[in-house]
Amino acid sequence: MNKATSPVATEQLRAIGAVFVGGAIGTCLRAFLLSHVAVHSVQTACQSVRCSAGPWADFVPWTLLAINAIGVYGATRLLAGPLRDRGFFDQWRLLSITGFFGGLTSYSSLFMALDVMRHVYPLGAIVTGLTALLSGATAAWLAIRSVR
Repeated sequence: MNKATSPVATEQLRAIGAVFVGGAIGTCLRAFLLSHVAVHSVQTACQSVRCSAGPWADFVPWTLLAINAIGVYGATRLLAGPLRDRGFFDQWRLLSITGFFGGLTSYSSLFMALDVMRHVYPLGAIVTGLTALLSGATAAWLAIRSVR
């Protein structure tokens, strides 16, 4: 049996394919949500009528905060529930957690937005960053509780 068709190589190719497919779907969904939902989100309302939180709230990436919290909840729920006893290279785990939820969530984009925000409203950037971290931790905690 040559190296290209060995079971190990085939398993690695399946793993790469699962992450690729899941990541492509998750990334496309995030892009769709950011381009369509953000137009009608709290962010738009804050731009037309001053938010009670202050003008810095106009800079908060609300949709991305929500997407990340939902993604953390979904990934944690799967890892604590149906995918709990699956191995690291399990196809469903790679497709859903590493691929889909890895592509759906984007903490790097969130923190890039916070970097831009900190130049205009440093305290608002700190509050938003802490909110992002706390919402992720809360989403994970809720997901774990929902499985038990």
